[in-house]
Amino acid sequence: MSSLLTPTKAAQFLNIPEGTLAQWRSQRRGPPFIKLESRLVRYRQSDLENYLSKHAVETNLTTDMLSLKVSPNEEEKKESRSNHPWKSRRKSSC
Repeated sequence: MSSLLTPTKAAQFLNIPEGTLAQWRSQRRGPPFIKLESRLVRYRQSDLENYLSKHAVETNLTTDMLSLKVSPNEEEKKESRSNHPWKSRRKSSC
C-alpha cells in the first residue's frame, strides 16, 4: 500500500507551491487525490509518481540533430522558392 501524503508533503514531493495543488484540486486538474471527510485531503505517493511519469517529456538529441540537417532536395526547394514569380522583389531606386 502506498503511503498517504498531506498536501504540504505532496507539494514538497512535486517541488511546487502548495497553493498550486489547491488550485488544481478545485479545477479537477493535477494528480489524483483522496478526500476524507469534508476537508481532509491526502495524496498517494504512487499517484504522484505516476503523475510525474505521465508528464515526462522525452527528448532524443540524435533525432533533433538529424532534423536540423538539410538534405540536397531541401536546398533545391529553397532555391526554387526564392525564384518563384509570385515573390515580390525589391526594386532599386536608382
